[in-house]
Amino acid sequence: PEAPGSYAFAHALVRQVLLEELSAVRRARLHQQIGEALASGAGEDAEKLREATLHLLEAAPLGTIDRAVEVAAARTPAGAAAARTAAGAAEEAAPASAP
Repeated sequence: PEAPGSYAFAHALVRQVLLEELSAVRRARLHQQIGEALASGAGEDAEKLREATLHLLEAAPLGTIDRAVEVAAARTPAGAAAARTAAGAAEEAAPASAP
């Protein structure tokens, strides 16, 4: 059985037909949206972060590899701390926007 709030296809053929109907770009966008939604609600839940990472990797053609690595890093306390440090450094290095 699936966890509450999760989704699964009723049958492999249903999944196959739906995937065949989607363009590669549309499929990648859906994976990106699902990955971001899972990541934003995952907190420190390692399983949800893993699922989010997998969806973001499926969206790689849209440039989500860095985001997938960031989400994967959040699966451990040390990884989460490293991701926060990197994000802070990136913010400091970004040029200030003009008023």
